[in-house]
Amino acid sequence: MNNIWIINQHIGTPSMGVDGHRHYYLAKTLYNRDYNVTLLTSTFSHVPRKNIKQSKNFEVKEEEGITLGLVKTPRYASARGLGRIWSMIIFMIKLFCFPFSILDCPDVVIVSSPSLLSILNGLLLKRKYGCKLILEIRDIWPLSIIELGGFSKYNPLVVFLRWVELIGYKRYDHITSLLPLAKEHIENLLKRSRSNFTHIPNGIYLDEKEAPVKLNYCTKRNIPKEKFIVGYAGSLGVANAMNPVIDAANMCGEDIALCIVGEGYEKSSLEKISTNKNTIFLDSVSKREVVDLLDHFDVLILSWHDISLYRFGVSANKIFDYMYSGKPIIMAGNIGENVIELANCGIAVKPNDHQAIFEAIVKLRDMDSEERKRLGDNGREYVMRNNDFNILTTRYEEIFNFLYS
Repeated sequence: MNNIWIINQHIGTPSMGVDGHRHYYLAKTLYNRDYNVTLLTSTFSHVPRKNIKQSKNFEVKEEEGITLGLVKTPRYASARGLGRIWSMIIFMIKLFCFPFSILDCPDVVIVSSPSLLSILNGLLLKRKYGCKLILEIRDIWPLSIIELGGFSKYNPLVVFLRWVELIGYKRYDHITSLLPLAKEHIENLLKRSRSNFTHIPNGIYLDEKEAPVKLNYCTKRNIPKEKFIVGYAGSLGVANAMNPVIDAANMCGEDIALCIVGEGYEKSSLEKISTNKNTIFLDSVSKREVVDLLDHFDVLILSWHDISLYRFGVSANKIFDYMYSGKPIIMAGNIGENVIELANCGIAVKPNDHQAIFEAIVKLRDMDSEERKRLGDNGREYVMRNNDFNILTTRYEEIFNFLYS
């Protein structure tokens, strides 16, 4: 039971120019525990951003003891366009033709969303090798494209993806999810209880956190000085709901600055609605610089739309980066099992409410510095206790052992 394959179109590794991907960290931790790990992924994705030049349809290579199987896939311009769907289809079709015979036979195959089409690849591998299958739900598709993308539930693509989703829930040996309450969604679709479910959130890889890279000079010099700084580090897309954060910053006085570090197709529109000269937009930084970056801020902020999808919870990487920083956090959203509240490491407010966000900023600014530190320490202690990748990997090992018991 030593050979683990992970299929995910969006895996990134350092050799691909990608920092801090969940499955790379999982693979490294498993490798350190004497597992043979193969990551099967694509040459292009928008998140993480990778565009690997590859002439052949398939390439296999090694990176730090981990086997990488690369499938050549087409580029696409938008995460919300048909090009992304086409890329998913091509990845699935080509994966059926992958030269698996050059790899060690799998004992366990983990298939990770958001692309559900790889569920079908997993079923073929089970039939061929008799391996156990684990379905990892990161984003709940097709529900996410219905509630965030505006797709009709009667759209033929949505109907097809719902069919594939149900196949996965019915025929895979175990289900894991980054979302704490995803089991409710699964059982609602199946119309029965399902006991073989494990919540395994995102987390932190301590080897990197404990050896951070200093923040680059260009970014550092543009962070405001002698102000109470509210910081955001992450993507700037529709899902990130940053408009009310900008509106709240527009209400702030001279002593408060908002520093937004990141890229995304919403960045230019956010810059246009910002009227406060103390709101600063900076380019994204590498994952290894994030620890030092967050240390320059007094408070960190996250915002989510008011949609029912989030009743199952969220598990964005930046939540745990924020918590590890030891800074208090403002979280705007109706989130199931809100980890900010569970850890008592900040203030949770309603979504899309710039007045509530503004009041939370002012409350934290006026709070005694020791009280702010206590909130920040709560977050750091929580994430160290629950979200270290050594702990998350042990949960996967427990599933492996259960499946072969």
